[in-house]
Amino acid sequence: MAKKGCFSCLEDPEREKAWNAHCLRLYRQADYRVITASVDKIGFYFKYPKWNDDIYFLLVKTLLERYFFLLQSEGATGDVLAEQRGKSDKRLKLKFRETLDNGTGFISAKDLNKHITSKEIKVKPESDDIAGLQLADLLAATSFSHCHKIYAKGRGPLGFSSEVADILETEKYHRDNRGNPNKYGRVWRP
Repeated sequence: MAKKGCFSCLEDPEREKAWNAHCLRLYRQADYRVITASVDKIGFYFKYPKWNDDIYFLLVKTLLERYFFLLQSEGATGDVLAEQRGKSDKRLKLKFRETLDNGTGFISAKDLNKHITSKEIKVKPESDDIAGLQLADLLAATSFSHCHKIYAKGRGPLGFSSEVADILETEKYHRDNRGNPNKYGRVWRP
């Protein structure tokens, strides 16, 4: 985190230590599950040289599938909210709708629509200060770095971020019925 603006007080080591302890407590105690889908673009295009669709939307579909499995396992329904990105928002909405209308290679449209309550993805700007989007923002880079370490032998998160990654790995990633987060809470697409 950049220690600028209102976060400049974190230049003080004692304040930073207190802040980090508070954040770790929040990450442990808050009720949420994490589903991360990441891609190794070079590995992906090597494995699928004729791929001609947008890889970003493959990840969106992957996330929807995993979210469906989470909702199904809990006998729940849910909605989907994304952070506004600009030009790609219109296409995201279209791809989301197409997925709900047609299903995926693994889940029928009928089954998807039993668990995903809205037919339109909600897209909100960061300035709306929505807690779930803020939490997702805080965890995204650490989760990617952790997955990069596991699946691609990358460096992985360091310092405070490694403590956050430990919480994700031991408590927060969605898991299969045997407790394994691989391909459920953490998905790496080569």
